[in-house]
Formats: sequence, structure tokens, C-alpha cells
Amino acid sequence: MDQRLQPPAIRCFGLTKRFGEVTAVDRVDLAVEHGRRMVLLGPSGCGKTTLLRLIAGFETPSAGTLAVGGQVVAWPQYSLPPEKRRVGMVFQDYALFPHLVVRANVTYGVAKASDREDRVREVLGLVRLEGMARRMPHELSGGEQQRVALARALAPRPAVVLLDEPFSNLDTRLRSRVRGEVKDILTAAGATCIFVTHDQEEALFLGDVIAVMSQGRVEQVDTPEAIFHRPATPFVARFMGMADFLPASVRGDALETELGLVPRPVAAAMGAEVQVMVRPDDLVLHPDESSDARVVERVFQGGHYTYRVRLPSGAEVHSLMEHYHILEVGAGVRVRLDPGHPLNCFVDGRRHATTPV
Repeated sequence: MDQRLQPPAIRCFGLTKRFGEVTAVDRVDLAVEHGRRMVLLGPSGCGKTTLLRLIAGFETPSAGTLAVGGQVVAWPQYSLPPEKRRVGMVFQDYALFPHLVVRANVTYGVAKASDREDRVREVLGLVRLEGMARRMPHELSGGEQQRVALARALAPRPAVVLLDEPFSNLDTRLRSRVRGEVKDILTAAGATCIFVTHDQEEALFLGDVIAVMSQGRVEQVDTPEAIFHRPATPFVARFMGMADFLPASVRGDALETELGLVPRPVAAAMGAEVQVMVRPDDLVLHPDESSDARVVERVFQGGHYTYRVRLPSGAEVHSLMEHYHILEVGAGVRVRLDPGHPLNCFVDGRRHATTPV
């Protein structure tokens, strides 16, 4: 069947989960199309893992419905068991059976059928572990254990694979390599998957689509590029990277900020609460001891410095400068807006774009 005519692999309508007085997931509407990688991204306690557990079948919703491949599998007071909803799971600690060899770990959960052995060989080949089928989990590296867990999740041909912070147990260097391997494997398998992470870099690398969560709600669902460059709310902007906000007043066709004028969006009427978002690469610093703007922090990051500057109003902004532009803490600087792209303005808390300055 043409995938465009299929129902989404995952569809949530008003999905809600309460634990006593606490609402962990709050009226989430979400769709994951076949063959797509969605990342649930947000800070600790935002509800992303609870949402994943609802999809997996480990929790029953307090309200709303959940469908897998067009079949409704959960609603209040009912939840189809995990093993019956065609969902594969890769746990944070991998949850491999320590007493079983790799092959037996992967075979677990695959229904007995004439092609069972062929399927196990196929997924072991997919994750490049053909020669390790008889090894015990403790004989494998962290990255190899990760691939066994992924092979086990893929083996039953699930409608969707769920991965709960799958790289958090790996050191920084290994994490970078393993997530590249996992992405390649999932792409080769044509798998539909949902990742949970609080790591923005990881989300941008892995996701075809990112859903940013805060306090149990989905703030924005979009491509990685749109999430970063066109955040829907100040929360999304700050969570996706360093972002500063300059208060602005409407002055005719312009917005007046402490750093100068920018074009006014149509939505910014007189009296509206307006903030202009700037990221560190939007600002350029020039030494100027006559200026009241002062460098209050300098952070060396290899190829560049990140400077924190206190403006005369007391507001602080950050600037990214090449490593050869060295300014001392306490130095006076002139701060210039130089974005080279439309800036994001937030009018009464919602995003609007200016035209290039």
C-alpha cells in the first residue's frame, strides 16, 4: 500500500497521563508517519519518557486515545499489552538477558515461524554482529550491546521502534560514533522510530522530526532546521541553544531595541509586548572603551570565544567571536546586530519573523 494512504504509524489524540495531582502528559496530539524518525526532546520531568511508556503500553492513559498503525490500542482504563501492539523497545540500560548469548537475546520475542532463523541472521547482519552470535553480553563493548538491543527490537518487524535515551550510558566519544551507527541501521531497515533525549545536539542529528516538550505538553513539532531557526515559543528557542531576548518598542515601521532598529512584523501593533531573539552568532563585538557595554565573561571553546556582555540597561547578551578576537573581561565594547537573516520576534509570546536587517 502507498504509505501516503496508510494511517500514521503512531497517532495520539488528547493523550493524557495523571499521577495523582501531577499531570505528566497533558493532552498531546501527535502523529508519526511510516519510515520517519521522531525525537521527543525536553528537560528532565517534561513528560517525554511517560509519553514513550504510554506508546509502549507500560502505562494506561488517563484521557485520550492512542493508535498504532491505525489500530486503537489504548484509551482510559484500557491498554493493549505491549507484546500485542507491534512496538519494539530499546531501553536505556539495554536490558539484555545476561545469561543468554547474543543470538538467543535477538531470538527472544520473535514468533516461531519457518523464517525465524533467517530473520535472526538478517537482523544480526543488519547490525553487523554476524560473527558474535555466540558471545555473552558481558563479552561485548557498550556499542555492541547497543546494537544487540536494537537487533532484538527490530527482529519481530514492529510498526515502530522506541528508544529511551539509548546513548546515555556511553562515554562522549563512543556516543558520537554509536549514534551514527544506529542512525545508519535504522535508515537501512526503513524503521519508524521514536527517540527520547534531553540532548539538543543528539536530537538535531537523529530526528527527521522533533517534538519539543515542556510540562507535559508539546510546544512545537517540526523539522530540526525549523525548530532551531523558527522556534514557536521562547521556551523552544532557549532549549534549542543559547538565545537572548531584547525588549522592543514599536516605532512606526520598525522595532526599537537597545541595539538598534529592526523591521517591524505586521503583528506587532502599538502597545504589544515584543521581544527580539538574538543568538550569539547574530552579534559582533568591537572594542570601545567609551561604551557602557562591558564584557562580563569570556569562555574559550577552541575555534571561538563566547562572550557574555552586560548592556547599559543591565540586560545581558552573548556573542560568538573567532578565537583571534580576544577581549578582556571588563573591557568596553560596542555591540552590533549583524544576523544576515530574518530575526525572530515574539509578539505576546508567539513567533513572528522580521525582514533581514
